[in-house]
Amino acid sequence: MTQVAFMTPEQIAAIVDKTTERALAAVQTMKPGRKLLSSKEVEEEYGILERNLERWRHLSIGPQYTTIGRRVYYERVILDAFIEAGRVRTTGEAD
Repeated sequence: MTQVAFMTPEQIAAIVDKTTERALAAVQTMKPGRKLLSSKEVEEEYGILERNLERWRHLSIGPQYTTIGRRVYYERVILDAFIEAGRVRTTGEAD
């Protein structure tokens, strides 16, 4: 016998959000010291605008990111490497 359950979009969104929070907590506990940053946190800590991150994701040119559910997260180590890769060596720098 087949059962059909009806849910409102709000109920589905609540389930997705709760699952996402649990998944994020699990990821962060698996690797101590590893913190995932939201786009807003990246903007606050690194000064990279959320809008730029969104555009870079669309164009596939920005730092690597992780999605959990519908949310996007960045790792500090990846952001630091991305920034370091863009560093320009000036003529006054020693080897």
